[in-house]
Amino acid sequence: MFQRILIAYDGSPESKKALETGIALARELKADTSLVSVIEPLPGYIALAGSVEPSYPAELIREHREKLGAMQAEVKQKAAQSGMEIDTLLVEAGEAEGVLEAVRETQAGLLVVGLRPHDHTVEFAGTLRRIANQIHCPVLAVPCH
Repeated sequence: MFQRILIAYDGSPESKKALETGIALARELKADTSLVSVIEPLPGYIALAGSVEPSYPAELIREHREKLGAMQAEVKQKAAQSGMEIDTLLVEAGEAEGVLEAVRETQAGLLVVGLRPHDHTVEFAGTLRRIANQIHCPVLAVPCH
């Protein structure tokens, strides 16, 4: 059914639940599996701090890249110990845009994401909604609880 599954992962409890679900499904379907983590642009106020300490923004991005890379390496190692291979991608973009880029790059047939609880007033403006409006494959949104 799904030959390639892409799992969005940022280390949050929601993404950990999506990871568990995505891996279980990939095993069941014998699907190729990829993991994407997105390095989002820094908030605007960081530019202000960068005017005082010019290396600060680049240092924050480097630290974030290292943290996500280490999390991905841990997932990849645990999967390998159980006989499963997972490809990893680090994408620098906005959250929704980065996930969509990874879907295109991997040619995923299914995207698995953690479903974060949102205030009902922003329900239609969240990341999942932005992804759903542009994606061309099914999305499995996994609730955390």
